[in-house]
Amino acid sequence: MQILFYDILQLSNAPESLISPALSEIYNDSPGTITLDKSRTFDVVGIGNTDATSVTVAGQAITLTDPSPYQDSYKNGLYSIPSQTSGTVTITHNGTFIGRIALGLGCFLGCSPSREPGFWTTNTSRRTTSGQIIPGAGGAHGRRQDVKVTYKITETIFREIEQAYPGQISRNFPFFIKFDKEESRMPWPRLYATIEGIEDFLFQSSVNKFLYSRDFSLREAF
Repeated sequence: MQILFYDILQLSNAPESLISPALSEIYNDSPGTITLDKSRTFDVVGIGNTDATSVTVAGQAITLTDPSPYQDSYKNGLYSIPSQTSGTVTITHNGTFIGRIALGLGCFLGCSPSREPGFWTTNTSRRTTSGQIIPGAGGAHGRRQDVKVTYKITETIFREIEQAYPGQISRNFPFFIKFDKEESRMPWPRLYATIEGIEDFLFQSSVNKFLYSRDFSLREAF
């Protein structure tokens, strides 16, 4: 899988609603030109909750395709663009709103055979004394994906996580993900998700060089 840990648009003059972790906080316009804090390199774009079918970032057109007839949320996730280095980035789209845009370097984490998809919900049902089920109301539900990453966290990826931890990971910001190398074995091509266990973000199993492992439990966010 590929994941964007360090969102450099958090260090820019982008509108707050465009970089808010909540996709429901939409921006009703094309962002135009955004100024970063300094010249930075980026090669992936995270896109979430938009009615656009095409988003252009730094001159690169991204076509948003929904591979499933069931959920538009499958479009929420990570998209690759050619690597660029710049202190500004121009973003436009052909829709009327967009929930979040993120920008940075994609970190490829090859998954071990453990790839466990599933679902989560906050709905709480109640069973009456006569055995009837009263369905829960007002909750949310979504997808989840557990993956095992073994000896794939290089020093470069570790430094991306280290930069992202204080202002993004530790605040439980969701991350944009795509399962590009595992797509044929995964039920979903993309995901916008939080990482469980961020309060103790530990790595395991170092070998005789800088390569670490970690299990990632990904929970879809909105």
